Amino acid sequence: MEKINEIIEKELTENNIYDIEEFTYLSKMVDIILSEKLPSKEQKYKKRVPLCKSIKYTNMFLNYLDPSYANVLIKRLENNQIEFEKDYEDNNKIALSDMKNNENYIYIPYQNNIGDTFMMTHEVIHDISLEPEISLARSFYCEVFSLLSEKLQKDYFEKYFHIKEYQINDKNMLCYMKENTICIEFELRLISEYLEKGYLTKMDILNVIETFDMKYAVLLWTHVKTILEEKEFTLFLQQRYVVGYLLASFMHERILNDPKKIEEFLELNEIINDYTEKDFLDYLGLELDNGYYFNLTEESYKQLQKSYHNEVKRVRS
Repeated sequence: MEKINEIIEKELTENNIYDIEEFTYLSKMVDIILSEKLPSKEQKYKKRVPLCKSIKYTNMFLNYLDPSYANVLIKRLENNQIEFEKDYEDNNKIALSDMKNNENYIYIPYQNNIGDTFMMTHEVIHDISLEPEISLARSFYCEVFSLLSEKLQKDYFEKYFHIKEYQINDKNMLCYMKENTICIEFELRLISEYLEKGYLTKMDILNVIETFDMKYAVLLWTHVKTILEEKEFTLFLQQRYVVGYLLASFMHERILNDPKKIEEFLELNEIINDYTEKDFLDYLGLELDNGYYFNLTEESYKQLQKSYHNEVKRVRS
């Protein structure tokens, strides 16, 4: 167990974490995510969709959202800045947008189903705010825009094109959120134990796993193996999905209640690299308290809880 202790120590030192209370915001957001009954098993796509059609659907939606977004997709395609690779292993590869040789680069492991178009949209939205130097706010909130874009694309299909199986993406997103969030909660409990005891034994890890429903035991032991193989905790990166999904749900509900609020999405995505984390929240009318990093006021948590509850209800209907 020496390795896992070294990994925790390294992560806490590099991120200047000295007190579990510094994760208050994440712990509360994790509780919100797991407060709803979420699907445990992803649905499989049955209908095959040619890659060219997925590109077409993505272009149509981005043009509907903002013509300049569609232009980004077209430009990346013309300049060969999108690499498409057939994923024969079913979810074995991860899509990404990054910088390669000082140029924007998108990687799409497609599977010839309607999920490919949501994947493309997600990465193009990332690409739009990707610059050689990005702000901390952009790094922290980047998943808000991409996850929200997938929800808006589903709404677009629902309103204009009744394409088969488009609803599956939203349901599978919840399935991913469940597993990801359980693993984050597990890491938070490990960190709490480490900060209290100064060292974790195998029995300590087993005891933490036993605080979860035993149906998650395989998932959590597999996650321990991942931590040891990758030599890092995932929560510092994966927390963006917890924060992202809650804020995307919040913004989505605002747009559903007032379609003109789509301008919030477009404007924030354009200026996010000039914003601080607090600027972003201020724009949306959410408030930080005066305590630990990113901890919101109770009223703001209640707003996120409400919009998230409504989002899950819509997806499950």
